[in-house]
Amino acid sequence: MDQELLEVLRHGDEYKIKQLALRQDIFSTSSPGGNAVLHMAVRFRNQQVIREILRQQDFIALRLHYSLLRQKNLMDETALHIAARIGDRAIVSEIMKYLPAVNQVGPAPVLESLFRMTDIEGNTPLHNAVTNQHKRVIRILVEKDSVPSSYINKAYQTPLSIAIDARLNDIACFIIDKSPESLNTTRLPDELTLIHFVVMRQNYDIMVKILGTNKELIDRLDWHQRNPLHYAAASGNVKMAQRLLEESKRLAYKRDCNGETPLHLAAENGKLKVLKLLINKYPDAIEIRNNSDRSILHVAAKHGNWNIVSFILRSPEMENLINLVDRNGNTPLHLAAMGLHSDVVFTLSRHKSVNIRAKNHSARSNTALEIAEITRANGKEIQKHLTLKALKTAYAKRALSAEELQQKRQVSKEEGEKGKEMAQTLSVMATLIATFTFTAAFTIPGGVKSDGPDEGTATLLHRASFQAFVITDTIAMTSAMAAAAIIFWSFWRSKTESLMDTLPLAIGFTWIALVSMTLAFVTGLYAVLSNSLAITIAVCVIGCLLPFIFYVSAPFFMIVFDQTEVNPFALVVRFVRDAL
Repeated sequence: MDQELLEVLRHGDEYKIKQLALRQDIFSTSSPGGNAVLHMAVRFRNQQVIREILRQQDFIALRLHYSLLRQKNLMDETALHIAARIGDRAIVSEIMKYLPAVNQVGPAPVLESLFRMTDIEGNTPLHNAVTNQHKRVIRILVEKDSVPSSYINKAYQTPLSIAIDARLNDIACFIIDKSPESLNTTRLPDELTLIHFVVMRQNYDIMVKILGTNKELIDRLDWHQRNPLHYAAASGNVKMAQRLLEESKRLAYKRDCNGETPLHLAAENGKLKVLKLLINKYPDAIEIRNNSDRSILHVAAKHGNWNIVSFILRSPEMENLINLVDRNGNTPLHLAAMGLHSDVVFTLSRHKSVNIRAKNHSARSNTALEIAEITRANGKEIQKHLTLKALKTAYAKRALSAEELQQKRQVSKEEGEKGKEMAQTLSVMATLIATFTFTAAFTIPGGVKSDGPDEGTATLLHRASFQAFVITDTIAMTSAMAAAAIIFWSFWRSKTESLMDTLPLAIGFTWIALVSMTLAFVTGLYAVLSNSLAITIAVCVIGCLLPFIFYVSAPFFMIVFDQTEVNPFALVVRFVRDAL
């Protein structure tokens, strides 16, 4: 592109544009990116220059059947695409003044609307405006042409779905009002309708807006044959589920391609509140089984959702689900044992109505205990040990032979080796924590008084932050020592089973020690830095935020990555419960 032209565009000199316009080649020149003179003018955001270019090219376009407004760069973007992306309302309005002339130009009787032209990614100017949240430009574009509201780009997004994703509820409502027909025509990946999409995005207000505009959408199914209530139940959104049920009671009984109702999905994802809502309103829905003949208890047990399983076991009206078998003859206890969901197995095996000796339809007709024994741990050695221990304890309490009275089991060599590796790691951690906290206790923050009647006592003794330091340091020290003592005792007994029994307790104490040590560090620094407000706040935020993220939330991340099944504190509770 001509350098003189670029300088004129950059500095916004509309008078020089008039002079350069006499040379017709400025309208055919382009940059390395394929940007024409109008593209560049829009990027430099000079409205006067853009107006003059449009005046000059308007006359030429009418003569040559050619328009800069319809010209695309290498990304297939028009000048309107760029104007919508940068969000300059004045420039967009200026361009729109010349659209009637543009639409009359060309060999075809009707040219494609400038608003509907797409770039290389399938985005219209409206897509660009919504993506960059330029609300005033969005309103201008929709008012002029609402049809692109339902256009789907290569990322399977419409302008309306982008607005919903960005929580631009006012814009989403505006688009729905101006283009209600887009609700019928828009189909996202997996044949999702916009109401499916809104429910998945947990946007209650827009869901109500869509229902008010087009109630028929509530019965539309996606590719998986699921209605919006399936997704509300899976996400645990009680408010959405209630609203959907008010519109259509039939939704609670609808089955997807796997034969699962919204009740199954609530059980699968551990959403107890939604499950209670559905059962209270439609108690007969619990009788529906999926394509594998599995009830909601089967599904909850398979996915290790202890809260759902416990609720069902406490409900007399659902007692018939306890020993139901699926297509393969598996009871809920079988499925829980397959997944090594120790808490669920513990709860089921202790229930008086559960048949712990039930056999499935496999070649060996396995019981839940036999399934747990042959299931590979794959990093869940503690969970496997606790699962087997729960089942053997249940067998001992309902013994039918002398062999069943024996609660102990032979731990495999592989399990034993991994248990020892974990124990050694915990031992090192506990020792280090004990060393640090012991040292901190005698290197008191603020020092001690060197004279007077209180000689040798802590200088900051009466400060609340110092007292908090002493308490948290003591908790960290004693917890670390308890973890180390438990591991030492287990090794001293030289029994792998004893080691596997005590590991959960050692993990729990080590976790407590880590959290307490961090709090001791924060409170100790706070005690000596309290006169400097800014640095004190920084210490507290950093010291408390990171422990919360890593120490409190870490078990949930480990669940996601399939490293452990439950929070170490739950393992401690489980260990104590077993002991009782």
